[in-house]
Amino acid sequence: MNSPTLTASEQHLSNALRPSLNAVESHPVFGTVQNEAQLRTFMEFHVFPVWDFMSLLKFLQAELAPSTWPWMPRPLAHGDLVRLINDIVTGEESDKLPKSHRSRSTHASHFELYLLAMREVGADTTPINAFLEMVMSHGLEAALDAPMIPEPSRAFMKDTFALLKQGDAHRVAASFSFGRENVIPGMFNSLLEKLGIGEDRAPIFHYYLKRHAELDGDEHGPSALRLVATLCGDDPAKIDEAVESAKASLASRARLWDSVQTTLSA
Repeated sequence: MNSPTLTASEQHLSNALRPSLNAVESHPVFGTVQNEAQLRTFMEFHVFPVWDFMSLLKFLQAELAPSTWPWMPRPLAHGDLVRLINDIVTGEESDKLPKSHRSRSTHASHFELYLLAMREVGADTTPINAFLEMVMSHGLEAALDAPMIPEPSRAFMKDTFALLKQGDAHRVAASFSFGRENVIPGMFNSLLEKLGIGEDRAPIFHYYLKRHAELDGDEHGPSALRLVATLCGDDPAKIDEAVESAKASLASRARLWDSVQTTLSA
């Protein structure tokens, strides 16, 4: 399928962020994982960014397709963005479960699939579950300072929620669109193959990676650039702010990978 022609704003965003994207996508942490113990450690750090990704998504849904009543129509120019964000929410928050894992429910969020994948390879889900319980009982601010969170994951999440507190949709969209983890499915697939973890042992893990790659690559990923450009419009200041926020998000991701690599190497 041919790629759509980029607008001037989309091309500018793409060009400005390519070096930062390359630095994250080629980070040496992905070559550091050499055994199952290191894979488990990586996932125990990574599960927190998998969780906070959903808050970026729900912020954008609230901006573009708010679930309030009485309902009011959105600007006509945003119709495609409303459809896009609702499609992404449907896939990320309620994707189909494989038939072998359907019991009381036939759908689950990608975060829940990731937790199941962690359990398949023996990774510890106790810290993330305890963190979520604390968010519910004591609120986000208290939970972000809880001792069960790995320090690199804590720093990453604090960057995410600081951006959300600013409340600028074009900045959040830039972080959401360019701070995504397009490299993760390929990295995990090669690791599972190298470590001999087949579908018979970790069916949910393999299914999660397949769905993640399908949705981000074929459906959601190509539209992300348009999401940011549309929210910026022709405003040069907003475009610069979007680039700034995307670079900050990618730098935060790079710092996370630096810390995870140090932990794995040690």
